[in-house]
Amino acid sequence: MAMNDVDFREFYIRNNPGSIPKRVTVESRFPWWAVWGSLVLFVFSALASGVHTIPIVEAGIPASSIPYSMVKVAAYGSFIAIELALMLSAFLMNHDRTKWYARAMFLVSASAAIAANILSVQSAFAANDAEQSIVVVVMFGVVFPLGALISGVMFVAIRESDVNSARHTEKEYTRVKIAWDKEIQAAHAVTIADEEKRARRQARTEQPVALTNNGHTNGGGAGYRRGGGGVQAVLAAVMADPTLAALSARDMALRIDNVQKSTVSSAMTHEEKQHIAAGSMVIVHDGEKYVIQEVQ
Repeated sequence: MAMNDVDFREFYIRNNPGSIPKRVTVESRFPWWAVWGSLVLFVFSALASGVHTIPIVEAGIPASSIPYSMVKVAAYGSFIAIELALMLSAFLMNHDRTKWYARAMFLVSASAAIAANILSVQSAFAANDAEQSIVVVVMFGVVFPLGALISGVMFVAIRESDVNSARHTEKEYTRVKIAWDKEIQAAHAVTIADEEKRARRQARTEQPVALTNNGHTNGGGAGYRRGGGGVQAVLAAVMADPTLAALSARDMALRIDNVQKSTVSSAMTHEEKQHIAAGSMVIVHDGEKYVIQEVQ
C-alpha cells in the first residue's frame, strides 16, 4: 500500500536529510558603528541646525497677539517638522511612488532650514564687520542642514541595503523550498507508479495459476517445458487467453506487456501455436512452471 503524502514526506526527509533547504543568516555589509554613527551624526546635525531654526521662527511670531507658550510650541515644533521632513525625504526618495514628493519635501524643508540658519548665524555675527564673517555665515547656515540631510540619507541607505539583502535571501529560500516540495511530490509519484506496476505484474503472474487450479488438469501425453521468466510470461498469457496463439509473434508481443518478439518466438514454435489455436495442445502449470501438453 502506497504511503500518503505526510508519511512519504517524513520518509523522504529521514532518508535525505541533506536535501532540506536551510535559511541563511544575513549579515550586514556595514559595521555596526557605521550604522549607528550615521544616526548619531544625523541627530547632532539636526540639533545644530535646530538651534538656529528655533530662534528665527520664534522671532517671526508676534508675541503680543499669541500666548507665549504657544509661541514656544510652534518654534520647537518647526524644528521637529523640518528635521523630520529631511529624514522622511531621505527614506522616501528610494521608492518609485513617492520619490517625486520626497524630492519636493526635501527642497522645501532644506530651503527653510538653510534660510533660518543663515539668518540666525548672520544675526549672531552682526557685530563683526569682518569679511570672513560672510564665509562663516554661509558655512554654518548651509553645512548643518545639509549635514543632517546627508547623514539621514546614509542611515536610510544602510538600512535599505540590509533589508534588501534579507528580502532577497528570503525570496531565494522560498524558491528553493518550493522546488524541494516539488521534488518530494515527484518522488512520491514515481513510488506510487512503481507500486502499481509491481501490483499489475503480480496479478498477471497469479491469475494463470488460479485458472489452472480451477480448470485445466495435468493430463498425460508428451510435455514441452519452457524455462525463463519472459518465456513463462508468454505461456501464462496464452494459457489465460488461448486466442493469442492465433496471432503472429509480433502481434503477440504487442498484446503482452514487457515482452519482445524474440521472447515470443522462444516460448513456442509456429507449429505449436497452430496446435494450441486448433485445440490439440494446451498450456498447463505442472506445479513448477508452465508447459505445453498434447490433449489426450
